[in-house]
Amino acid sequence: MKLAVGCPIYERAWVLPSWLERLKPWSEHADLTLVFVYTPSQDATRDLIEEVDFAKTVVHTVSAGTHSTQRNWGDAGRIKTLAALRNDLLDAVTALQPDLFLSLDSDILACSWEELQILIGDLGYFDAVAPLVMLSKNGTTSNAFYQRVPGGSRRRVKTFYDVPMPVDVICAAKLMHQEVFSRMDVMYRYHPAGEDIYWSNRMHESGYSIALDPRVKMKHIMGPDQLDKVDDRVGW
Repeated sequence: MKLAVGCPIYERAWVLPSWLERLKPWSEHADLTLVFVYTPSQDATRDLIEEVDFAKTVVHTVSAGTHSTQRNWGDAGRIKTLAALRNDLLDAVTALQPDLFLSLDSDILACSWEELQILIGDLGYFDAVAPLVMLSKNGTTSNAFYQRVPGGSRRRVKTFYDVPMPVDVICAAKLMHQEVFSRMDVMYRYHPAGEDIYWSNRMHESGYSIALDPRVKMKHIMGPDQLDKVDDRVGW
């Protein structure tokens, strides 16, 4: 199986070694390519990418736009830049023609290969599926929403079951098959709540199904102080 994993990346040398270490075992089971849309950084991000020896790497460099290490969702310029970077990522992945693509933000540490098989199995029923990712340091702020219509209000998913759950919006980590990531009508654009909201709305409008599978958890590292801490919500 050809599997691509990738993300836009900027100033992430503090977490990238851990991100890579979690993915390294996957290379024993799949033809793995790591795809980065890289913004020139002052740290060692690019050096770490060039040192990868367990998978093929593709790096597309983009300097233009509004770049920040801060999670400022009120900055429209930053959201527009992220949307453009994610579209560049989709283009790069489409050119590779893998069987599956995992869009995995650079501050999210992957699950085991065995757990990934659960998500792959979900793609037999859904067009894109997300593992459970907690987007806050504590509490139940998840990476999925319910939303009756694309332009309507959203309600964060806070109750998690041991089954794949149909949802309307997924963020942060998304596994999808080739038909989805290569579709020109399912792209990213500006949305005031984030570019993942726009992408999910386009999925809905194009007739695709989306799910969250809480049985599979990936770990969000929001800062260097969390690298060595156990997140009880994730289990490691």
